[in-house]
Amino acid sequence: GELALWLSASGKRLLTFPRADEPELLPRALSVLPHAARTSRRSSITLETIDGEPARTSDRKVSLMESGFVQDYRGLTLEVD
Repeated sequence: GELALWLSASGKRLLTFPRADEPELLPRALSVLPHAARTSRRSSITLETIDGEPARTSDRKVSLMESGFVQDYRGLTLEVD
């Protein structure tokens, strides 16, 4: 497959690539983020930047919130079970 998303090791930066613009692909790509958090033994991911811009004002914000992220003072956070 082609790269759609890249999450930094800190979980604070997300980069998207052209494949992420495909409507059916972005939700699938976002669905693996909880697994990434569990693998790194985190209870949450807090995105501070997306494509170099503040996560709270990113064009991707709506898609992320539809995937379970919530807005907080730091950015967009996804709690993981």
